[in-house]
Amino acid sequence: PGRPLQIQLLFGDEIALLSFGRCEFGVLQPTRSRDLPALQNELQLLQAPFALNAEDQQGECPAPLERWIQAGLDLPLDDWGRGDSSALWTAETTTPIFGAPIASLGAQRRLEIRRDLQGRCTRDSDRRRRSIVGILAKLTDYRAFRDARLIDLARPVAEQWLSSRAEPILSADPPPLISSKSGQALSAVPRTFGFAKLLEGDNSFDARAYGQQVVALNQVLMARRQEQDYLDNLRGARFFALLELWQAALARDDVDDAKADAILQERIGPAAADAISKATSARDAARIANWIASTDAGVACSAATLEACQNAAEQLKDGLADMADQFAAEESSAFETLDAQPETLDTLAKLVAAQNNLEQRYGRLLTYGEFEDLIDDITELRHDLQQEQEEALAQQLGAARTTAALNQIDARYFAAADLRERGERHMKRLGEIYDGQLAGTRPFSDTGADDYLNALYNREFTLLARIDAQLLTGARPILGFMAQQINSVSQLLGAAGAPLRSAAAELNNPSAVTAVALRYLLDFEDEYEACLGDNAATVTFTEQTNTVTRTGSGLEISRIEGVPVSTTYRIKAAHLNLFQQVFTRPETPGGDRLFESLLGLEAVGALTDGVESMMDRYACDDAAIQGFEQGLLAYYADRRRRWGR
Repeated sequence: PGRPLQIQLLFGDEIALLSFGRCEFGVLQPTRSRDLPALQNELQLLQAPFALNAEDQQGECPAPLERWIQAGLDLPLDDWGRGDSSALWTAETTTPIFGAPIASLGAQRRLEIRRDLQGRCTRDSDRRRRSIVGILAKLTDYRAFRDARLIDLARPVAEQWLSSRAEPILSADPPPLISSKSGQALSAVPRTFGFAKLLEGDNSFDARAYGQQVVALNQVLMARRQEQDYLDNLRGARFFALLELWQAALARDDVDDAKADAILQERIGPAAADAISKATSARDAARIANWIASTDAGVACSAATLEACQNAAEQLKDGLADMADQFAAEESSAFETLDAQPETLDTLAKLVAAQNNLEQRYGRLLTYGEFEDLIDDITELRHDLQQEQEEALAQQLGAARTTAALNQIDARYFAAADLRERGERHMKRLGEIYDGQLAGTRPFSDTGADDYLNALYNREFTLLARIDAQLLTGARPILGFMAQQINSVSQLLGAAGAPLRSAAAELNNPSAVTAVALRYLLDFEDEYEACLGDNAATVTFTEQTNTVTRTGSGLEISRIEGVPVSTTYRIKAAHLNLFQQVFTRPETPGGDRLFESLLGLEAVGALTDGVESMMDRYACDDAAIQGFEQGLLAYYADRRRRWGR
């Protein structure tokens, strides 16, 4: 009464083990066996008040008890009985004395022995003998007697657990699928009830094999359950969660890739239909558009799931076109209002700001439906306003005396590529004025990458960010989708996923400065050996030409190792930190392929070609190169802070 009772394990209709409190256990049976009431009666005997009368203290100590007491006196115990007295309770000691092991003696016999020990066998004048008698009198200890008897009753349950539960599960191929709750109960039983202790003294019991069996069973149950739980979550996930869990499954050893692929193939169509039906915001639409771009680029899905992904993408495209039409209709009124305003610089600035906001909000969705027509109209209106305000723009550009002022004018009145590409006739004149104003601070010309290299020289981070955005426009949806996947994996890793989160931040906000730094550092030894210095560091890369098979997301599934080939670079000491930062990045699903693709973009290739041209034309100790180096180090450090690296 008043104590919580839990059934820990039930064997059909036969028997159950119970636990209550912290260390006690019991046995439950459908009908009372003879053993349990007998034990109950014996426990009541031991709990009854114990008292000696005068008769109990008369006569000689029985010979068997004298031998037991002498066995205690022969032990190295002190006068108070302190020391190891465990030998007194073994079967080897007690069987010759009582005709049976002490453990088998019932409560009545134990009480008789205690009465003789504390009555006829006690001698007040002998302290050491009195201490030994006190130790032996503990044979009627209630708790020890009860626990020993309960162990005898529980031993068949332990044996039954091994034969009817553990062994069938371990021998089954494949192992059975057991519910999470049942699996936890089965694995907890051996620990809770100390089966190894219960089976001590049983000649047929191998404690070592039993321990190995319990470990193996727990591993089988855990692995089988973990995989099934993961696949169940995958099967029930909505569109983006489905993709994220599938991507993570490919990186896990405990989830079968083929099973995960099969679920994705089955579920992605219905999940895509559900996603587009529930998408209401610009953020929802932009995220879906990024995934479609990644699928079209062949990096969102594996070869096994590509067809299913492409079919889902086609479903989504129709839904996105409808959403784009709706959003375009909502946004067009704002631009119609601007079109109706006077053709002033203020109107032009408002138009450029509105277009920038539109691009940030909708991203890839701007290529769908009536958004394409709206963007064409906005571009035409911007060009008309720039042409109408050509003189005013020329005056502002001509009056600017610093690169910061020029960049502010560029960002306020022009789209990212206007002054650099000069696709409109009026832009040629404005671009020449812009170049003229920057001439004194722009040491690099005719490199093929003047804008970027000069912006690094002048440490114009805002301008560099705009150029980065322009150069990497085509890759951003793909990189953004992969960032989402990496973030999902990093969340599963907790604190250990921090490096992955920084990689995702870099994918979300990529910069061509990585490619510029890579080309400059690798070419430095060949082009500028005279400036390496006596303290140059030596870095060795070891590469192998391997035959590698990958999934569509870039995950390696097989590899045939080739012959290692080492390449050594000498690095200027001042560049070593930058070198390590550029070449150190956490492994991410498909990350290597994506960064290789990034460096392979035509615009980025032109940029790295410009670095080579710059190094061909300028000496390593030239002031222009020194300024470029300092700007490169500063801008890369700024990007790293933004990436959290």
